[in-house]
Amino acid sequence: MDIPEVAQAAALAEVAKLGHDRGELLRQADELLTRIKPAAVKAVQAGAGRNRVRELAGVSTTLWYEWLDEAGIQVRPRAAKKTATKKATTSRKRETS
Repeated sequence: MDIPEVAQAAALAEVAKLGHDRGELLRQADELLTRIKPAAVKAVQAGAGRNRVRELAGVSTTLWYEWLDEAGIQVRPRAAKKTATKKATTSRKRETS
């Protein structure tokens, strides 16, 4: 006869171990970011293509532009997001043209 508490304890132990492992990996990832950031900025300053550097660094566009801005490297202003209304208006203009 299976005892539910034993199965629950085993499942919780597995979750706890995996949670611990995840936390360790996230800590390592944060540590790597502190090393990637200056290397990525240095690559751009050496003339490497920004998009290629960002791809190799494996960081989001938002974080990448933040890094460039902090390093004093000029970045283009962020484009305004199109709203549903603007998109609909633009589509109607094309249809009537």
